[in-house]
Amino acid sequence: MKTKKIISLLIILTFIVSMSIPSFAAKPVKSEITGSITIEKIVTGTSSITDYTVELYKIGKRDMLTYVDEASVSVGASFTFVDLPEGTYTLVDDTDPDAIIEPASVKIWKKNTEDIFTSTSTYSEPPPPPPPTTYDYLALGDSIATGTVGIGSPTYSYVYQFNDYLSSVQENTTFTNLAHDGDTSGDLLNKLNNDSTFIDAVEEAEIITISIGGNNLLDAGNSPYFTSINTTIALANTIKFESEYPAIITRIASLNSEVDIMVMTLYNPYNVSDGSGSLYDDDAYLHTTTDIYLSRINDAIEVSGAYEYVDVVDVYGTFDSYAESNDMDDITLFYDGWFWRDPHPNQTGQNIIYSLHESVYGSIH
Repeated sequence: MKTKKIISLLIILTFIVSMSIPSFAAKPVKSEITGSITIEKIVTGTSSITDYTVELYKIGKRDMLTYVDEASVSVGASFTFVDLPEGTYTLVDDTDPDAIIEPASVKIWKKNTEDIFTSTSTYSEPPPPPPPTTYDYLALGDSIATGTVGIGSPTYSYVYQFNDYLSSVQENTTFTNLAHDGDTSGDLLNKLNNDSTFIDAVEEAEIITISIGGNNLLDAGNSPYFTSINTTIALANTIKFESEYPAIITRIASLNSEVDIMVMTLYNPYNVSDGSGSLYDDDAYLHTTTDIYLSRINDAIEVSGAYEYVDVVDVYGTFDSYAESNDMDDITLFYDGWFWRDPHPNQTGQNIIYSLHESVYGSIH
């Protein structure tokens, strides 16, 4: 009887204990939330950078940042971080610290398992490229440069040939020919001092060629025959040249200290020996007399060659070799007519003057 009571008591206690202990086996296990964050890289303006490194951080308590991962994102492309645990994240653009990150942070949780960051880099547009640099050639002088002649058709003067040459060796060459038939040294000096077209052209030029002084002496000849020389006029105009020509060079230098100047010496159109025919009987004398004044004019030109920015083209010396052999008719129009003599160079003469300019230019550039 006592044994039965003990057994009954144990059964009752076991039931009470089992009822008081909570049951854990029936409670379901909570699933872990993971998500993904996509990074998009946007660039406005012009930059040579094509790939950007971004770093993902998790924001913890007290805004402490914990490094999660990094990736390289190409411009206009995207990258997705996956299997990210629940939490709040922020992004840093390591390549461009000034990039704008939007939004500032994203939260991965059960209602938001996918999100996007955009990183936008903005660059200033570069200024438009400057216009191409030009190489400006300016021709100054008289009819030797224009190509005008008294007999026949105009020649393709040395300045046009020289421009063709410059265009082949210099990019973006421009050409301005302000030479004028009949101009003397005084005419050119006046234009350089007072004519805005001449002043502006000189200021813009990289190189200037000059042929001047022939008309100073032409007034002393009895044009169109050139069978005599008025020595009074020749001397007076030579003296003018000796004062006006240095002023021309000084004026050009004051307008443009960087310009290169090429000046040709003047040639003597007379052969050194008398020719057949009554009109040419005094050519030997005329050659010698003309040289008196030409030598002074060419000396003034040669003196200017001492300036670093002035180069002298010795046309006189080359042409005089033809005069010595009485072959000025090969290079000028002086012996092409019987009564009317034209001291201008013919096309062959112009070609020689051009070749001399090319040679001097090539030696200094």
